Amino acid sequence: MLQFYEASDSVQIKLSNEAYLTFVDLREYVEERMGTETWITLYEIDDSPGVKNARFCALVSPDHLSVSLAELDWDLRIGSTGVTFVEYGDDTYRYLRLGDEPVEPFVYCREFAGMHNSYFEISEEFRHFHNLYEDKKAGNLIAIDEAGDDIPVVRIDGKRVQARLSYVKEYLTARDMCMLLFFEFDRYSPRSLAEIGIERIEQSARADDCIYRYFVDSCEDWMSNSYKSFGRLRGKKVIRGTPKRRRATPWTTNRKYEDFIIGLDEDGDEVLFTCNEDKLANFFGKNPSAPQFLTPVFFKRDVLGKYYGDARRYSVEDSHITCGGLWSVRIDNNHAQYVTVFLGDLGHMPHKEQMYWRSFNIPPDGQMSDTYFGRSILGQWLNPEASDLLFKLRYERFRTRWSEAFDWNLYKPLKAADAHYLGTLHIPSDGNQADFDNQTMALAKVLIERLNEAELAQRTEVADGDKGIAKFEKFLATEGFHPAGMRLEFLRNLQALRSGPAHVKGATYEKAARHFRVEEDGHQAAFDSMLRSAIDLLDALSDRFLPAEPADALLDAMDALAGDESEESGA
Repeated sequence: MLQFYEASDSVQIKLSNEAYLTFVDLREYVEERMGTETWITLYEIDDSPGVKNARFCALVSPDHLSVSLAELDWDLRIGSTGVTFVEYGDDTYRYLRLGDEPVEPFVYCREFAGMHNSYFEISEEFRHFHNLYEDKKAGNLIAIDEAGDDIPVVRIDGKRVQARLSYVKEYLTARDMCMLLFFEFDRYSPRSLAEIGIERIEQSARADDCIYRYFVDSCEDWMSNSYKSFGRLRGKKVIRGTPKRRRATPWTTNRKYEDFIIGLDEDGDEVLFTCNEDKLANFFGKNPSAPQFLTPVFFKRDVLGKYYGDARRYSVEDSHITCGGLWSVRIDNNHAQYVTVFLGDLGHMPHKEQMYWRSFNIPPDGQMSDTYFGRSILGQWLNPEASDLLFKLRYERFRTRWSEAFDWNLYKPLKAADAHYLGTLHIPSDGNQADFDNQTMALAKVLIERLNEAELAQRTEVADGDKGIAKFEKFLATEGFHPAGMRLEFLRNLQALRSGPAHVKGATYEKAARHFRVEEDGHQAAFDSMLRSAIDLLDALSDRFLPAEPADALLDAMDALAGDESEESGA
């Protein structure tokens, strides 16, 4: 006896000849599981040896279901667009957007008589309803959830189109429509019916929202190959919407909220409270017995790694994180050791992000940074105090002011592909050599590699072998700028550290690492020192070459006043 194997619902099933031809496995699948999988098949053509399978789908009004389920014929042919132009004998015509029947295409199989490649399209209304992005390279249609993560909704390859069931049901619910899944499965056997021990079979069946027919017959008279018998299972099944389902958006009221550590009790146990703003106290008498909205919550600085690592999606700036146009949150990233966030602000993040932050949550340790306290509580105008944030502010401002003063760029603008070097520049954690190398490379990229060598060469005499730093030093000498102790050792040592990650670390790298005390002080302190040296360089260049900004004196006075007020208040 021949044995057949079919993969049904990811489980390989061993079938006898009779069970194979009578679709024992697929009939059970059609009745019980078809249309309930996480991914439902909307189109499929399989012409493998011994089988010939076809699947398709269409949308139909609930009022038309009784008509559709009264017969086995598919309500829509593969390749039909539903668009029809009908002209009548009395010189009148009618444009039918979806054809004559109350049946609507969902998958469009676009073919062009062999003159161009064929491809699939999914209902435009479905794509617009879920605001799906087309990833042409991967063959997917993608939704973006409230946290900014990509969610594949439709998968398309050459022989199959599948969609995520939850999104289909949501669409059906919104439109008050149903979906019909059409199927036709053929199987062939090299044994005759007599050899198998069965006679011709033809059976019809009806289940909930499902109708099908299968038959088994001989094919020796019309098959030119070695197959002697075959079976066919043909039918259709209904997928309905779910009326109780609600669309998940950032504006729905049934949001979830995490509890965060806000302190320790007298026994040293963690005290947790929700970040739901509706349950927090404020300065206007709301929930007087609850913690304040402005309760600072502490996190390890590593929490920012996710956001620095994906500059396409996230932006980490001074005192806030943004995820495109989906969400943003105010943070204190000027703190030297931690990241702090007000308890109520945590509730403004999507729940998925709250859970991520919860994994980095630690008991309070000290106070928030003076900068964040001054800005958030005292309403002061303050520059950042964290060296990475301050450097980015000074660098961008220096570039702009130099260009305005001299009509040429000392530092060329970063190319779009390199913009992340500045945007994601940050102080690495101790022990993270890879991150230290990456940040060193980023700092060298913006301070050394973006020097405008062409413009520098026009303004001083340079030798053929001179590179960026040498040209820069000669330009400064030409301008009579010889600041004590500068001579650009900082940039040369930075370049040596940058060469280490790019090539094999050698003696030059080790010398530069000793200069910056990387091993003695650790990655965090060493890079902080490098950033402050970079800020000193920009400040020295500004003082020497650029006119004072009219607002500088006012900002300095405001900073001094803020410092006096902080001392008086004991903040």
